[in-house]
Amino acid sequence: MKANKVLAGRVCPGCSVPIELADDVWNCPRCRNTMHQNCHQTAGGCRSDICAPQLTAPAVAPQVAPGPEQKMKECRACGEKILAKASICKYCGESQTLNNRFREAQEKRRAATEDNLSGLEIAFGLLCGGIACIMAVVWLIQGKKKGWKLLLLSIVSQMIFGVIRATVKRH
Repeated sequence: MKANKVLAGRVCPGCSVPIELADDVWNCPRCRNTMHQNCHQTAGGCRSDICAPQLTAPAVAPQVAPGPEQKMKECRACGEKILAKASICKYCGESQTLNNRFREAQEKRRAATEDNLSGLEIAFGLLCGGIACIMAVVWLIQGKKKGWKLLLLSIVSQMIFGVIRATVKRH
C-alpha cells in the first residue's frame, strides 16, 4: 500500500526514518504501527516495541482464517484488509460507507460557505451599518470568521455614507 496523508510523517520503527507521502508501507495488524515495506521484509516482521520481542520467539502463531462472522474487505482509500462491517478504516481513518463520505463532503462545503458573506448579508452590511456591526460582533463571539468581513464592510460603508452626507451638506 502507499502512504497517504494520515500515515505520512510517522516514523518507521525499522529504520527510524519518517514515512513520506506515497512511500510503500506495511501496517501491522497487531499493533497498528506503520513501517516501510522494505523494512518489514528485511526485518521479517514488525519492529515496534510491542511486536519486536515476539519475532525472536520460537513458536509461530497459527494463521486463523476469518470466520463467517469476520468477513474482510479492502479499504476504499488505502487498500488494507479490514472487517466488512467496519465503517472506518483502522489504518487510515477513512469512512467506508457512502453515506458517511457524503455527510463529510456536505459538512466541508457548508463550512466553506459559512465563512463567506451571502449577497443578502452584503446588502445588509451596506444599508444597515449600525445593526450590521452588532450582528458582526455577535458572529465574532460565536467564532464565525465572516463576522470580521461584515464588521469591516459595515464600518467602511458608514464612513463612505458619512463622507457623502458631509459633501452634500456643504453644497
